[in-house]
Amino acid sequence: MSSSYKEETSLSLEELALGFVLRMQGYWTEESLDPMIEYLNKKKIPFHRDQLVEKLGQAKRFFNKDPNHLFVCKGRPCLKRQFEGFPKAVLQEFGPDKACPVTFTQCQGPCKQAPFATLRIGTETRQFSQFSNPSDWTLISKQIQNAVVQNTLVIDWGSASPFVFNFTDPTASQDVHLKSLQFLVGHFKGQGRFIDFDKTFDKEIIGAWELGGFLSIRMTATYPMQNGRQDTHRVMVILGKDPAEAHISARAYTDHGMTIDFTIQQNGSELEFEDTPPGRFGKKARARKRIYPVNDGLKEVLEIDRGDGEFKPYYEVIFAKTKL
Repeated sequence: MSSSYKEETSLSLEELALGFVLRMQGYWTEESLDPMIEYLNKKKIPFHRDQLVEKLGQAKRFFNKDPNHLFVCKGRPCLKRQFEGFPKAVLQEFGPDKACPVTFTQCQGPCKQAPFATLRIGTETRQFSQFSNPSDWTLISKQIQNAVVQNTLVIDWGSASPFVFNFTDPTASQDVHLKSLQFLVGHFKGQGRFIDFDKTFDKEIIGAWELGGFLSIRMTATYPMQNGRQDTHRVMVILGKDPAEAHISARAYTDHGMTIDFTIQQNGSELEFEDTPPGRFGKKARARKRIYPVNDGLKEVLEIDRGDGEFKPYYEVIFAKTKL
């Protein structure tokens, strides 16, 4: 086995065997070999079953060789999503002359969660995913070194916790950079009130994780009209995050068939984004919306800059979380 970071131009049976051992976390059955055999046949990689079993045995012995070991995936999806200078950052902290050896491997399995790495201490393993920028990796590597010093994976992973991957966790496909928005998930109802005049309206939000780790927000706002009827507006917003960007990207789909792209800034648990001011404030007016968690619910505040450069609250809504 090699600790070289260079991408293999042709996949060897040894490298593939180690990747399989890592995917199976060191344990597998005869039946679980079938997908690997199918892959080898598809790629026309020559092998005999006895040879494969031998290579897997060698890979498992290498996997268990040291008291601890870090295995970093260099499969194509991982290489594509790693930040520039990542190999150097890894080798500065881990290697044969460090407390924790490191090996760069072929595919470890969950390509959609790239980049991906596995840490083994003793007989236990932890997986890490989606560390796409230097600050992500700094959080993870610090805690890996802490775990190595304590010789256990049972530690408080702290700020690195969102990057810990669990094969059996149904939420594992979520983008780690969106997990801090968990407070938006659920069913919320609230009554809004305008600051400058005595009028209320009703709002409802349903937030849910979607396939691919995106977050969907469905919103309904109902305003009473002077004739006794109700004016209802509906919109669905899809939130996503590019780890290379500081903001959250959002696309709104309105009940009028329009799509609106905008960005959301996140300051701690507070979200802030530009909005459209009511037409009566004129062309120079600007609006921004702030949303943040309160108790077991949410608070939404729309602020208007009427042209003097100062944002002032226009309305606010307190949402309570309810059961669907």
